[in-house]
Amino acid sequence: MDAEVPRVATGIPGFDKLIEGGFPKNFVILLAGTPGTGKSIFSLEYIYNGAASLNENGVYITLEQKVENLKKQALQFGWDFDELEKKEKVVIEKMDEFDVGITIKKIKKSIEKINAKRLVVDSLSGILAQVSMHRELFSQVRGMYPATGTGLQMTHDKESMRKVIWDIFMRLSDLNCTTLIPSEIPVGTEQLSSDGVSEFACDGVILLKKLAMGREGIRTVSVEKMRSTRIDEAKHDLQFTEKGIIVGE
Repeated sequence: MDAEVPRVATGIPGFDKLIEGGFPKNFVILLAGTPGTGKSIFSLEYIYNGAASLNENGVYITLEQKVENLKKQALQFGWDFDELEKKEKVVIEKMDEFDVGITIKKIKKSIEKINAKRLVVDSLSGILAQVSMHRELFSQVRGMYPATGTGLQMTHDKESMRKVIWDIFMRLSDLNCTTLIPSEIPVGTEQLSSDGVSEFACDGVILLKKLAMGREGIRTVSVEKMRSTRIDEAKHDLQFTEKGIIVGE
């Protein structure tokens, strides 16, 4: 692969070597996993490491969880997001807009506020819920549908949803951040997303799994896809320590 590709290190011990040192800059990465596999923790550590030790400010947008709950979860690993917010190195914010276009505009403002280079939008299901519940697209989808006052009316066929999802990922890639999007998938599925489209629209896919072994089970991480990158495709143990995640050999 091209050695000149600029990369963004996650700072998660053992992970970056799986992807030639980091995510390619400004990629949009799907972080897929079944419930309880550590998607939020992985995402929080990505933002925290960037702001605290890698000189890259970050924005964490939650569409479902409360900000207070995320911060409490982070503190279990010693990650003080309140302190980073005071230093204007991080924005962690809940957005509950009913229009995806408005959400993207607000995300852009948060990015510009602190000159962020890292972004987490948690989660894909939250984004798609905005689309499905209110039957609207972004402010424009290249003239495919007649405009309304707040957006564009959409039909709920598969082709329309496919175009919406591709458009969402294009809009996120235009924000000039290296972006993680946690995405929950059902237990037992071989799909990499609940919609069957996002894994093709994104630049990379990280898969977190929990295997039934003994009382606790074993969590694993694998890189399923990463453009412009020679990847390690093996499954690796995912360990949770008091300081965060460690990826095993």
